[in-house]
Amino acid sequence: MKKLIRNPFERKKRGTVVSLCIVCALFFITAACGEKTDQKVFSPKNVKLLSCENSTKSTSSNFEEYIKFSTANNGTLIVEQKIVIQCCAKNKAIEIEINSIENNITINLISKDAGCNCACSRIVSYEIGSLKENNTYEFVFLRGGLEYYSCELLFTKRMNCEYKL
Repeated sequence: MKKLIRNPFERKKRGTVVSLCIVCALFFITAACGEKTDQKVFSPKNVKLLSCENSTKSTSSNFEEYIKFSTANNGTLIVEQKIVIQCCAKNKAIEIEINSIENNITINLISKDAGCNCACSRIVSYEIGSLKENNTYEFVFLRGGLEYYSCELLFTKRMNCEYKL
């Protein structure tokens, strides 16, 4: 009986082809999943926090809240929010974080001052720059990381609108 003699390189060729296919597949999966999104994190300009209006001895109240959008002469978006906040919060007690990915803008208001047993309505205003005219933007407003309002907004140089919450 004759023994079959196998080529010792045949197995290595198959292993090399399989390895090459696996490497190519991983490369394409990584390239497809790893699309770059230009996330920008920035601070707003000209932040103003006005003093308390109509304070109450409770932390829960029925104050009216709103968000107003308008534009400055240079095309900067001006956001004004009337919010309910603890009445002992000082002027620097609000931190505003803005994240932007393409036309999605997330605005997070973070209250740094806690521990009061009262609330009042305050107006906070700030400016957001570098928006493109005639683009629609999706705004998501967070307070302490929790969403409380979202809207779509067509940015124009002469806009003035208000949303009651």
